[in-house]
Amino acid sequence: MDELKTILLKHRDKYPLMTFIDYLKIIYQNTFGPGHFGSGPSLQMLIDAIKSEAMVATSNTGALLVDIGFDYVRVDLQVIRQNLMTAETLGKIFHESMKKLPGKDDIHAFRERVDMLVDMIDQGLITLSQVEQRAVLAKIDFDHPAPLTHSNQYREAYQPHYRVVSKTILRENLKLSDELSI
Repeated sequence: MDELKTILLKHRDKYPLMTFIDYLKIIYQNTFGPGHFGSGPSLQMLIDAIKSEAMVATSNTGALLVDIGFDYVRVDLQVIRQNLMTAETLGKIFHESMKKLPGKDDIHAFRERVDMLVDMIDQGLITLSQVEQRAVLAKIDFDHPAPLTHSNQYREAYQPHYRVVSKTILRENLKLSDELSI
């Protein structure tokens, strides 16, 4: 859990406008990755969506790769706009990363990680509204957690446009340049 604590504190410092839901989104993503997509969209659909979103993406996250822990990384779509990766390559990596489907161990890990976040808030390591925290937690079905979206505050401040992929699969499919080191 030290890895998660480090990741959350780095995000706290880098993205000070994060809300409780944004922290939960990191935990959701580093637990389930993009697995909630299942085997639904085809590779071509993913590539087309990446191309379309990359054309309008004006991310303000400040990093092309953001480590979210437990073998997952957010790949900012600026990598496409800056010609550091093709939409086809990112689509393939994303598609491969989606193949791991959530299991019971992942659901248990998600709950433990959320509890750790709550403890960090209680200890004052992360300053967030406990009213918001309780309201959000009351809506989560921990037996079948649904994907989360960033808060409006986060979206407005950082304009996130990324795909969550496995670091292992990313490394296997791409020789990372200095600009894309993780």
